[in-house]
Amino acid sequence: MAEGFVTRSVLIGAGAGDVWDALVDPSRLEDWFADEVDTAAGELVAEAEVVFRWGDGTERVGVVEEVDAPRRLTLGWAQDGGEQSTVEFELTEESAGTRVTVIERGLTVRAAAGRAVAWGPRLSGLRLTSCAVLA
Repeated sequence: MAEGFVTRSVLIGAGAGDVWDALVDPSRLEDWFADEVDTAAGELVAEAEVVFRWGDGTERVGVVEEVDAPRRLTLGWAQDGGEQSTVEFELTEESAGTRVTVIERGLTVRAAAGRAVAWGPRLSGLRLTSCAVLA
């Protein structure tokens, strides 16, 4: 079976440090990504287990695989014990701010189509949250 993946990118008018904080701080993640984010480590650090919950009952459990602050965050996760995938956030500083590229790998082609739709609003939320820090 072919492996599906999703790639989305957004340019955020904020510095890499501010955007990075929005990726690794559970309270900031709750502003744009999930309704509830739990990790015993207090933030997303290497080897930390993290649980993301949404209001519709969806839950994803993950483990942070790589942290290269403030450039790359990688985690593996699965939805309610189902299909596992790997999500990588890559931050690149540009003259107008920080480009965030998310790549989710290890999906079925069908799941990738659904995930492609889901990443758009989440990255828009990250843009709004990160820019609000500057206001």
